Amino acid sequence: MKSNRWLIGASLLAVPLTLGLSRIGAQEIKPQMEIKKAEISMIRSEIVAPRAVSLSVVSQEFTGSFDSVEESCTAFKNECLKQKVKLEGTPSALLILTEDPTGKDSFKYSIGFTAAKQKVEAPLRTQSFSFGKAVSHVHVGSYSELAAVHGAIRTASKERTKFPVIMKLVNDPKYPVKIPGRGELRRGPNIRTEMLVPIK
Repeated sequence: MKSNRWLIGASLLAVPLTLGLSRIGAQEIKPQMEIKKAEISMIRSEIVAPRAVSLSVVSQEFTGSFDSVEESCTAFKNECLKQKVKLEGTPSALLILTEDPTGKDSFKYSIGFTAAKQKVEAPLRTQSFSFGKAVSHVHVGSYSELAAVHGAIRTASKERTKFPVIMKLVNDPKYPVKIPGRGELRRGPNIRTEMLVPIK
Protein backbone atom coordinates (compact mmCIF):
# COMPACT_ATOMS: atom_id res chain seq x y z
CA MET A 1 0.00 0.00 0.00
CA LYS A 2 2.85 2.37 0.86
CA SER A 3 4.30 2.04 -2.65
CA ASN A 4 1.09 3.50 -4.08
CA ARG A 5 1.19 6.68 -2.01
CA TRP A 6 3.23 9.82 -1.94
CA LEU A 7 2.87 11.95 1.16
CA ILE A 8 3.69 15.60 0.71
CA GLY A 9 4.33 18.34 3.26
CA ALA A 10 4.66 22.08 2.69
CA SER A 11 5.70 24.97 4.91
CA LEU A 12 5.52 28.71 5.25
CA LEU A 13 8.52 30.63 6.61
CA ALA A 14 7.51 34.01 8.01
CA VAL A 15 10.15 36.75 8.36
CA PRO A 16 12.18 38.32 9.88
CA LEU A 17 13.89 36.66 12.86
CA THR A 18 10.69 35.29 14.32
CA LEU A 19 10.97 32.61 11.61
CA GLY A 20 7.42 31.48 12.17
CA LEU A 21 7.07 28.14 10.45
CA SER A 22 3.48 27.11 10.04
CA ARG A 23 1.08 25.48 7.67
CA ILE A 24 2.95 22.20 7.81
CA GLY A 25 0.86 19.32 6.63
CA ALA A 26 1.22 15.72 5.60
CA GLN A 27 -1.41 14.87 3.05
CA GLU A 28 -2.05 11.48 1.52
CA ILE A 29 -1.70 11.45 -2.24
CA LYS A 30 -3.65 8.69 -3.94
CA PRO A 31 -2.76 7.33 -7.39
CA GLN A 32 -6.00 8.62 -8.91
CA MET A 33 -5.16 12.23 -8.00
CA GLU A 34 -5.14 14.23 -11.22
CA ILE A 35 -4.34 17.75 -12.29
CA LYS A 36 -6.12 19.76 -14.96
CA LYS A 37 -5.32 19.29 -18.64
CA ALA A 38 -4.41 22.98 -18.95
CA GLU A 39 -1.73 22.54 -16.31
CA ILE A 40 -0.36 19.44 -18.06
CA SER A 41 -0.11 21.45 -21.28
CA MET A 42 1.76 24.18 -19.41
CA ILE A 43 4.18 21.60 -18.00
CA ARG A 44 4.84 20.22 -21.48
CA SER A 45 5.76 23.68 -22.73
CA GLU A 46 8.07 24.20 -19.73
CA ILE A 47 9.83 20.90 -20.49
CA VAL A 48 10.69 22.19 -23.96
CA ALA A 49 12.29 25.32 -22.49
CA PRO A 50 14.07 24.33 -19.25
CA ARG A 51 16.08 27.02 -17.49
CA ALA A 52 19.22 27.25 -15.41
CA VAL A 53 18.54 27.60 -11.68
CA SER A 54 20.88 28.80 -8.94
CA LEU A 55 19.89 29.10 -5.30
CA SER A 56 21.78 29.99 -2.14
CA VAL A 57 20.16 28.27 0.82
CA VAL A 58 20.45 27.91 4.60
CA SER A 59 19.07 24.52 5.52
CA GLN A 60 19.05 21.60 7.90
CA GLU A 61 18.93 17.98 6.78
CA PHE A 62 16.64 15.41 8.34
CA THR A 63 15.80 11.75 7.87
CA GLY A 64 12.19 10.81 8.37
CA SER A 65 8.81 10.83 6.65
CA PHE A 66 6.38 13.59 5.77
CA ASP A 67 4.75 12.92 9.12
CA SER A 68 7.93 14.25 10.74
CA VAL A 69 8.15 17.46 8.67
CA GLU A 70 6.37 19.59 11.28
CA GLU A 71 8.77 18.46 14.01
CA SER A 72 11.70 19.11 11.67
CA CYS A 73 10.48 22.63 10.96
CA THR A 74 10.34 23.38 14.66
CA ALA A 75 13.89 22.10 15.12
CA PHE A 76 15.08 24.18 12.15
CA LYS A 77 13.34 27.31 13.42
CA ASN A 78 14.84 26.94 16.90
CA GLU A 79 18.32 26.40 15.50
CA CYS A 80 18.02 29.49 13.29
CA LEU A 81 16.98 31.56 16.27
CA LYS A 82 19.80 30.15 18.37
CA GLN A 83 22.40 31.01 15.73
CA LYS A 84 20.78 34.36 14.84
CA VAL A 85 20.72 33.57 11.16
CA LYS A 86 20.56 36.70 9.03
CA LEU A 87 17.70 37.22 6.62
CA GLU A 88 17.48 39.81 3.89
CA GLY A 89 14.47 40.80 1.83
CA THR A 90 11.76 38.17 1.68
CA PRO A 91 13.26 34.68 1.82
CA SER A 92 11.34 31.75 0.42
CA ALA A 93 10.52 28.69 2.50
CA LEU A 94 11.84 25.49 0.95
CA LEU A 95 11.18 21.79 1.30
CA ILE A 96 14.01 19.95 -0.43
CA LEU A 97 13.52 16.29 -1.29
CA THR A 98 17.02 14.83 -1.48
CA GLU A 99 15.71 11.52 -2.77
CA ASP A 100 12.52 10.06 -4.18
CA PRO A 101 10.18 9.38 -1.22
CA THR A 102 7.88 7.06 -3.17
CA GLY A 103 7.23 3.85 -1.25
CA LYS A 104 9.71 4.71 1.51
CA ASP A 105 8.96 4.85 5.22
CA SER A 106 12.05 7.02 5.73
CA PHE A 107 14.03 9.28 3.41
CA LYS A 108 16.33 12.30 3.45
CA TYR A 109 14.95 15.82 3.10
CA SER A 110 15.91 19.33 4.15
CA ILE A 111 13.99 22.32 5.48
CA GLY A 112 15.44 25.67 4.52
CA PHE A 113 15.05 29.11 3.08
CA THR A 114 16.79 31.19 0.44
CA ALA A 115 19.48 33.39 1.99
CA ALA A 116 22.79 35.00 1.20
CA LYS A 117 25.80 32.83 1.94
CA GLN A 118 26.84 33.20 5.57
CA LYS A 119 28.67 31.37 8.29
CA VAL A 120 26.51 28.90 10.21
CA GLU A 121 27.31 25.99 12.48
CA ALA A 122 26.09 22.40 12.41
CA PRO A 123 23.40 21.18 12.20
CA LEU A 124 22.66 24.14 9.91
CA ARG A 125 24.51 24.42 6.64
CA THR A 126 24.71 26.69 3.64
CA GLN A 127 24.10 25.11 0.25
CA SER A 128 24.38 26.28 -3.31
CA PHE A 129 22.11 24.57 -5.80
CA SER A 130 23.01 24.95 -9.45
CA PHE A 131 20.95 23.14 -12.05
CA GLY A 132 22.01 23.51 -15.67
CA LYS A 133 18.55 22.47 -16.78
CA ALA A 134 15.45 22.48 -14.61
CA VAL A 135 11.72 22.63 -15.03
CA SER A 136 10.26 25.49 -13.02
CA HIS A 137 6.54 25.08 -12.55
CA VAL A 138 4.22 27.08 -10.31
CA HIS A 139 1.25 25.04 -9.15
CA VAL A 140 -1.84 26.92 -8.06
CA GLY A 141 -3.86 24.75 -5.71
CA SER A 142 -3.71 22.28 -2.88
CA TYR A 143 -0.44 20.86 -1.57
CA SER A 144 -2.07 17.43 -1.98
CA GLU A 145 -1.75 17.78 -5.76
CA LEU A 146 2.03 18.23 -5.78
CA ALA A 147 2.78 14.53 -6.25
CA ALA A 148 0.60 14.53 -9.36
CA VAL A 149 2.45 17.63 -10.57
CA HIS A 150 5.79 15.90 -10.15
CA GLY A 151 4.43 12.83 -11.91
CA ALA A 152 3.29 14.96 -14.86
CA ILE A 153 6.73 16.58 -15.10
CA ARG A 154 8.41 13.17 -14.97
CA THR A 155 6.13 11.78 -17.69
CA ALA A 156 6.44 14.82 -19.95
CA SER A 157 10.23 14.71 -19.68
CA LYS A 158 10.26 11.02 -20.64
CA GLU A 159 11.65 9.99 -17.26
CA ARG A 160 14.61 12.41 -17.46
CA THR A 161 13.94 14.00 -14.07
CA LYS A 162 16.26 13.60 -11.12
CA PHE A 163 16.60 14.61 -7.48
CA PRO A 164 16.85 16.78 -5.43
CA VAL A 165 13.45 18.30 -6.08
CA ILE A 166 12.92 21.70 -4.49
CA MET A 167 9.51 23.03 -3.51
CA LYS A 168 9.34 26.75 -2.87
CA LEU A 169 6.30 28.23 -1.17
CA VAL A 170 5.20 31.29 -3.13
CA ASN A 171 1.98 32.06 -1.29
CA ASP A 172 -0.40 30.68 1.29
CA PRO A 173 -3.32 33.06 1.89
CA LYS A 174 -3.98 31.61 5.34
CA TYR A 175 -0.52 32.63 6.47
CA PRO A 176 0.64 35.85 4.76
CA VAL A 177 4.31 36.71 5.06
CA LYS A 178 5.06 39.44 7.60
CA ILE A 179 7.65 42.07 6.74
CA PRO A 180 8.97 44.55 9.32
CA GLY A 181 7.60 48.03 8.74
CA ARG A 182 5.33 46.83 5.93
CA GLY A 183 2.92 44.55 7.71
CA GLU A 184 1.48 41.56 5.90
CA LEU A 185 2.47 40.82 2.33
CA ARG A 186 -0.49 39.29 0.52
CA ARG A 187 0.12 37.74 -2.87
CA GLY A 188 -3.33 36.57 -3.88
CA PRO A 189 -6.15 34.27 -2.78
CA ASN A 190 -4.60 30.94 -3.79
CA ILE A 191 -1.90 28.59 -2.55
CA ARG A 192 1.00 28.82 -4.99
CA THR A 193 3.98 26.46 -4.88
CA GLU A 194 6.92 26.56 -7.25
CA MET A 195 8.43 23.14 -8.01
CA LEU A 196 11.99 23.04 -9.31
CA VAL A 197 12.85 19.72 -10.95
CA PRO A 198 16.30 19.18 -12.49
CA ILE A 199 16.39 17.16 -15.69
CA LYS A 200 19.15 15.20 -17.39
